[in-house]
Amino acid sequence: MEYDFWNPNDGYFDTSYVWHTPEPLPEGVGFSPTNQSNYLLILPVGSSITVAAYAKMAVTNGYSGVYGYLGQYFDKAYQMTNGVVTTNTTGVVSPYGNFFATQAGTAALVTMPDVDTGVRGTCTVYCVSMNVDANHDGNMDLSFNDLDATSQSSPMLAWINNSDILSESGGNLDKDVEDDAHASPSYAAGQITCQRDLENFFRLWICGLPTALSNQNYYATLSCTAISGSPAINLYYAETNGGTRYLADTNVAASLVGKSKLATISPISPFAIPFWLYNGSNLNFLFEGTGVGEGQFTLTIYQGANVIAQTSTFIDLHDIKDFYEQAHIANVATAFPTMVNTTNTSTFISDHELPSSLSESNQLVVFVHGWRMGIFDYQDFSDTMFKRLYWSGYHGRFASLRWPTLSADDYRFFGDYLSETTYNRSEHISFDSGAGTCAYLDWLKSRLPDYSINVAAHSMGNIVMMEALKDQLAEGHSVVDNYVMMQAAVPAHCYQTNLPDYSVFTTAEASSHTPDIYRGYPGNITAAVNHQIVNFFNTNDFALATGTTNILGFTVAANWEANEVNFKPDGAWDYTSDGTNCFEDDGSFRTVTNPHEQMAFVARPRTKAAGAREGVSGVINGGELDLTAQYHFFGNANEHSAEFNWNIQRLNGTSGFYQVLLQKLFP
Repeated sequence: MEYDFWNPNDGYFDTSYVWHTPEPLPEGVGFSPTNQSNYLLILPVGSSITVAAYAKMAVTNGYSGVYGYLGQYFDKAYQMTNGVVTTNTTGVVSPYGNFFATQAGTAALVTMPDVDTGVRGTCTVYCVSMNVDANHDGNMDLSFNDLDATSQSSPMLAWINNSDILSESGGNLDKDVEDDAHASPSYAAGQITCQRDLENFFRLWICGLPTALSNQNYYATLSCTAISGSPAINLYYAETNGGTRYLADTNVAASLVGKSKLATISPISPFAIPFWLYNGSNLNFLFEGTGVGEGQFTLTIYQGANVIAQTSTFIDLHDIKDFYEQAHIANVATAFPTMVNTTNTSTFISDHELPSSLSESNQLVVFVHGWRMGIFDYQDFSDTMFKRLYWSGYHGRFASLRWPTLSADDYRFFGDYLSETTYNRSEHISFDSGAGTCAYLDWLKSRLPDYSINVAAHSMGNIVMMEALKDQLAEGHSVVDNYVMMQAAVPAHCYQTNLPDYSVFTTAEASSHTPDIYRGYPGNITAAVNHQIVNFFNTNDFALATGTTNILGFTVAANWEANEVNFKPDGAWDYTSDGTNCFEDDGSFRTVTNPHEQMAFVARPRTKAAGAREGVSGVINGGELDLTAQYHFFGNANEHSAEFNWNIQRLNGTSGFYQVLLQKLFP
């Protein structure tokens, strides 16, 4: 007994819009016993098909070539693996042959058993889908109504790869470089340029295509229809099995570097998938965005001019800065002596706000950068942090706050590295930026009252936050839920007053006395944070403890400790101290009483920086994380900002830096 299967609804319009009627069924006009079962039944996931099943039985009373066709009811649909029917059910099938595909792969529609022999018929249906990791949780969900399902009103959000990334060698780091007009966007290279480039690539899977698709004049294309703008992507081969190791494994990432794009897919450039890719397994790709806009990216399967099946995914491509909020601190004097003669209170200006979103979690991470960050550096660090939170599965909102540190934008010569040029003045600016930061945090809470607001500050950005929390404490506010100090350039005894004095500073104090003003300066700022303050430290930190630079052939200490020893009091700006009082004499002698000015230009701390010291507690009530022990941040110049400078693969893994950062921000 033979089982035959047909789709009674498989008529179609060809490319000339001529209607082709479906094949007749056994009871229909024009049917012939020589008609074969449909060669390929292909069904997009999330849609349905009707299958007519018949048992073909030969008449055995002497009439050769005469057959009877007995209609069959269906029982269940099972998954198939490597051509073998499993016991795992899939989809929804009715006794009358109506089958709805719920997941990609090969489905076996099994008929009810023959009453005499128990034999069953099996109809193979290829359920195809095109998938993206729309919710960026690292898992590709292949069912029709999963968390990764996209639609025109709920597309996958992705950024275009328009940064300019410089691939380095010989121990140097890949890095983003400044390109004002994106004249050399990375996507224009048409290849994966380096490991850092890969954090701008997303996965795209095509699942369920049959091996035999290259026979019988079948073929498939990928195309794009613009819904808005000019969406476009470059398509590349992915790693084996289409996983996420390209973001977490340096060896896998290295194997992809140098790979050329397969195609650019845009509204004017579809991609015909080569026959030799149809190997019976999923087709796993990476893509990078090359054009801004929302597109419907469609997989179409043809037999000749006949459209057999179509399935789509929707992708909305943007410049990455569209995806996070930006603001800056204003009304801060940055020139000396204006900065110490003004009584202005800093404010903030919002540069970009996000609309309300039902798809994001009620969480907000605010990033506060450190010293010597030019506009490009600030934007680059902000972009990088957003990307890495995204790849860690973060679904909340991100905001980046700029404060007016003096930077390479202001000073482009060797003195840029010395405190007498920018550091002490930037410290004064950071203190003065606290009021505007406090106001910004209050404003965020007023806009997002149901959100958990959490701050990650880097280096001197922790002076800004210390002052902001001091102001919050004075106001009786506590809008910050959790706060992570990353490599904080703040004396540890600001937070814990009973720490022992550091011998390097004790020695300096013996010959040059300054008042002990930093100790306990912010007060009990734990009361201004709803949950916890956590200290991320590196005892070998280049910027805070160990760094040197070469000036005119001489090796000169260039780190926070050296600055506190050599440039407090800051003679370059005529500051002195008698050990109790602070003075400034630029021709008009005066006593310095403003604590911001005292600490920035005169007072020497008595302890190491919190970001270079273990065991700091006091108001730091959430513990600490040793960046050397856990992530191998040591004493290289790039490692003070390794969370931004290193490639994502070097930071990632089972307990990657940004995964742990999120755990500390949202305990």
